[in-house]
Amino acid sequence: MEVTFSGTVEFSIYVDEVQKKPNNNVDTTISLTARDSKKQDTRRIYFPPLSFGWVPHVKHVVSSSQDGQIFGSQIRALPPRFFKGEREHTEAQITYQGNAGLDVYLDGNKISEHQLSSSKYDKNAYQTVQEYLPSGTRGNVLQWVQSSGDGEVALFETNITLTDSTQPQQEV
Repeated sequence: MEVTFSGTVEFSIYVDEVQKKPNNNVDTTISLTARDSKKQDTRRIYFPPLSFGWVPHVKHVVSSSQDGQIFGSQIRALPPRFFKGEREHTEAQITYQGNAGLDVYLDGNKISEHQLSSSKYDKNAYQTVQEYLPSGTRGNVLQWVQSSGDGEVALFETNITLTDSTQPQQEV
C-alpha cells in the first residue's frame, strides 16, 4: 500500500476489519516521518505475506505527539501473472535508493534476506544490484517486504521459469 502524508503520522492497517502488522513487524502500528525535510511524502507499507481479503484500509492513530496528516492511500495488488502456476526463481534484480533491508517470501515463507547499502558517493542515488535466491526456489506467489532502513525499493524483478508438471520430462 502506498500512503501519502505530511509531517509525522502513526497508523495501523486492516483487511476486512482485521488488524494486520505493517511491514511484518511485531507492533500493530507504524510511525512515519516525511523524508529529507519534505512537506509531503509517499511511502510504501507492506501487509504480511499472503494477506488477503476484500477491503484493505488504513486507520490514522491520532495523538498529541503526531503533527502529520494522511492525505490518501492506494493499494498495490500483486499482478495477475502471480496466479498462473508454479514458477522457479533463481535471481532477483533490485533497484533501490538509500539503505534498505529486504525480506523475500515464497508462498508465505521467508526464503532470503538482503541488506542493501546506499551509494558511497551519493546517498540519494538509485542503484541496481543482482542477488541470488536459494536454489530450488519454486512456488506460486513470490513477495518481498522492506523490513528495515530509511531507503526505498523502487523495483524488484526476478527471472522466472514456468514449471508445468503436466508436461512429460525429456530424458537425457
